Amino acid sequence: MMPKQKYWLYGILIFAIAGIVLISGCVQQEARTGANESGELEAVAKEPGINKTEIEETKISGGAIITGGAVITGGVAEDMRNINSTERCEEIYSDIGRKEWCYRWVAINTKDAIHCEKINVSAKKNSCYTDFAINTKDASVCEKITNSAVKDGCYFTVAEKINDTDLCEKIANNNSKRKCYISIAMNTEDVTVCERITQNVEKHICYARVTDDASVCERMTDSADKDWCYGGVAEGTNDASLCEKITDSARKNSCYNTIAMYTRDTSMCEKITDSSIKERCYEVVQKLVQEEQEE
Repeated sequence: MMPKQKYWLYGILIFAIAGIVLISGCVQQEARTGANESGELEAVAKEPGINKTEIEETKISGGAIITGGAVITGGVAEDMRNINSTERCEEIYSDIGRKEWCYRWVAINTKDAIHCEKINVSAKKNSCYTDFAINTKDASVCEKITNSAVKDGCYFTVAEKINDTDLCEKIANNNSKRKCYISIAMNTEDVTVCERITQNVEKHICYARVTDDASVCERMTDSADKDWCYGGVAEGTNDASLCEKITDSARKNSCYNTIAMYTRDTSMCEKITDSSIKERCYEVVQKLVQEEQEE
């Protein structure tokens, strides 16, 4: 079974598409990871002096390099994961952008973030530091990042990866900090982590999501907080009856959509009131089922 994070991404994609249809001219917010090049698929074209250059499935996901590629020079294939010097990058690439992309590989391969320093574009340099931190689980490199949102994303992702609550404390944005604690509390099923959240409503939501106890939600007075709490517990337990308790239609649709992804149950899509989101829900669930059948 595919990890739940993937279904969250499908759900986010559905609502992003709906948002584009309903609100023209709306600028989408960058993902919380802060990695400016998250989801990027880089393909390198033929260069002078290079017989053929081919990059196979070189992807950045949440700032982390997850698959490799091959560079073919002079008829000899070279795996990017085996390139251990920036000098080699300069030999196989003439374009500065591609050289800097290669430097990121060298930093990861040699476990030495100093190679990120050769990158001139700050956004790419920050992304290099993020990739390095995630791959090596070395959050100290996050401090080198100049963009505050990207830095927060770096700390968040490493903290979540190694379940280190001390790294959550380094996050400047309070909302992201709370989410970091909640994520680790859920990963470790440790309700004591929730105690580190200073905001009472978020603390109760943390308790509810870790324990899958919807009774905590019922004690909340603010309807938006209650909706968020019910949605979190519903998605954690695949209990669609809790989605029905949500008053906000968009949040309720999101709840049914997420459970549909987790359970591959298209009957959950039928409960969605937004026609475009409902249609996309059916498409994605059917695709997930097909992918599992082909595995």
